[in-house]
Amino acid sequence: MDEWISGNWDWCREPIGIAEVEEFRGLLQLCQGVKLRHGDDKVVWLGDEVGGFSVPNFKEKISRNAYSEPGFVFEWNRLVPRKVSFVAWWAALGRLSTRDTLIKRNIPVSSIVCPICSDLEESVEHIFISCGFAQSLWSVISLWCKVPTFLLFSFRDLLELHKFSEFSKDKAKVFQAVCLIAT
Repeated sequence: MDEWISGNWDWCREPIGIAEVEEFRGLLQLCQGVKLRHGDDKVVWLGDEVGGFSVPNFKEKISRNAYSEPGFVFEWNRLVPRKVSFVAWWAALGRLSTRDTLIKRNIPVSSIVCPICSDLEESVEHIFISCGFAQSLWSVISLWCKVPTFLLFSFRDLLELHKFSEFSKDKAKVFQAVCLIAT
């Protein structure tokens, strides 16, 4: 059987002030029930019942906990630079650093209002869909691409717009590229 280790606190000085005493009490609560034993440390992968790490197991865990919602798959387009696709992908996942997401991450911003229109809170949906500037842009793009004016309700609607166009498969890919570049 393993031999358990016990010990006593050996402080250079006692905690001073209310804050240090509270920190010390918190430390004691965290350490309560912790038992150390002799022997080598061991790293265990909690993603597997056996505790052994494997790349296939890790990939399976990642794919099971993907950020995207069921039913939505981001379509990559080889006609646009990867940087452009990454911005759209991050926006679709809600990972783009807009003012509303910065505030949710406790990052201070001077104002949450859109700097372009000063009307509404800056969010992915606002920047790319509901902002007056964005709506003007999509109106010009619909004229230029010779498609009927489209009405968008979400950023994902924009990403899937090419699927509902009456273009051939190749032209739909180009239209998707135009929409991605405009974002």
